[in-house]
Amino acid sequence: MTKPSARPAVAVKEREAKDGGQDDACSTGRTRDRDQHRVFFGHVLGRGISESWTEAVGISETAYHVVALTGGWLAGLATVVGLVMLIYHRHHRAGLLGQHG
Repeated sequence: MTKPSARPAVAVKEREAKDGGQDDACSTGRTRDRDQHRVFFGHVLGRGISESWTEAVGISETAYHVVALTGGWLAGLATVVGLVMLIYHRHHRAGLLGQHG
């Protein structure tokens, strides 16, 4: 049985020191890409579901639109809040650390 190498932990620490401690999901954009896919497929599903399908399962047109608009407003609000948090974080962090990068 072989002993696991300590090298991966060292590589992680070196990478964190280099990129300021950002996690991989943020630094590579994987989270952003996943969210863009969700938005795209949400729109495809919303456009692809016909009125006859929603009526067949007992969802009225009004209920369908209420759910769609509520989800859209919540997603938009989350986007704006996230953007404000990102701007605050970058501005605040730059102020605390002086020159960054």
